Amino acid sequence: MSRENVEVVWLMFDAFNRGDVEGFAAALTEDATIVPLRAALEDTVYQGPDAARDFWADAMEAWS
Repeated sequence: MSRENVEVVWLMFDAFNRGDVEGFAAALTEDATIVPLRAALEDTVYQGPDAARDFWADAMEAWS
């Protein structure tokens, strides 16, 4: 993984931990893909900044 990619992942972790959904989504490019652990069970994959917001909402619902 390139240093640039590592920095993007750190930005995403930081935004997630701060509860900053917009910062989380802003770190993603249109071709970025989020494949959560539950994807194997639910066949759910999220792609791009808009889908990051859907991932966020689904993750928050799962933890509530």
